[in-house]
Amino acid sequence: MDEKKILFIAYLYPPVGGKGLPGVQRTVKFVRYLQEMEPSVLTLKTERYPEFFPTDNRVALPINQETVIRTGTIDIFRLLLKLKGAAGSFLRKQEPATLNPQQPTANNQQPTTSNQQASLFTRLKDMVSDFFTFPDYAHPWIIPAIWQGRKAVKEENISVIFATGMPWSSLVVGWVIKTLTGAKLITDFRDPWVNNPFATDKGALKKMTERYLEEKIVTTSDIVSLNTDELRKDFVQRYPSLNKDKFVTLVNGYDEGDFKGIYAEKTEASGDGLLMTHAGFLYGLRDPKPILEAVGKMREQNPQ
Repeated sequence: MDEKKILFIAYLYPPVGGKGLPGVQRTVKFVRYLQEMEPSVLTLKTERYPEFFPTDNRVALPINQETVIRTGTIDIFRLLLKLKGAAGSFLRKQEPATLNPQQPTANNQQPTTSNQQASLFTRLKDMVSDFFTFPDYAHPWIIPAIWQGRKAVKEENISVIFATGMPWSSLVVGWVIKTLTGAKLITDFRDPWVNNPFATDKGALKKMTERYLEEKIVTTSDIVSLNTDELRKDFVQRYPSLNKDKFVTLVNGYDEGDFKGIYAEKTEASGDGLLMTHAGFLYGLRDPKPILEAVGKMREQNPQ
């Protein structure tokens, strides 16, 4: 294998912008500032991104003479839903109209057992949905990405795979390709997966599966990259049997190149006020109120 060749596995890549921009930026910076390497990027076809990802990012490609490999999707869950709908429609046409003995009337009520059956059916349906849409919204990309990624590693003699998430589907793709090819794997966590304090809507089965999968990926990886020291400490504590030197911190940074030729201009509209920008999302337990209250107290203490 050629030690100068590296394959980035990044579901989010230009021209993705909007909500996907934080993930895009981290990958773009890795690709841009790699020295003496020949990068390739495995990502999604532009027209296949979900609607909540605008594709208005005007970053010119290639970033650093990288080869961009774009793949399609195979949504097994959507296919199953279509087959279910077609089968149900066919069966309804074949059956004669009959009175449903469970149908409530003015003189009776729906039996309790029917409600229990409906509740059980809902839970089973949710389990099936979680299984076929695991681990996240990018699941339709996994099979095509594995196919194309393995092909690229074999044909181009790529020695290193760099998979970044979330979405966690990218890490799954990297893990499987490493297993199939033997290439070295660097796994990059831009967020916590298993111990994410904002992910409160997961069922027990999904949580258990995520823990198992994260452990497999982390154990198989040659290097695990975390974007904060706090996240690195969490991984070191949760995987005490692994060499702690396997876990490294690669924080997000400031790129002066993004601001060349841009100068601040004071206008009448700006006045003497303070403009604060949070380049991220306020979700889950995140609350800007303490910062705003602190700014208010500073103004009270220093009115000038």
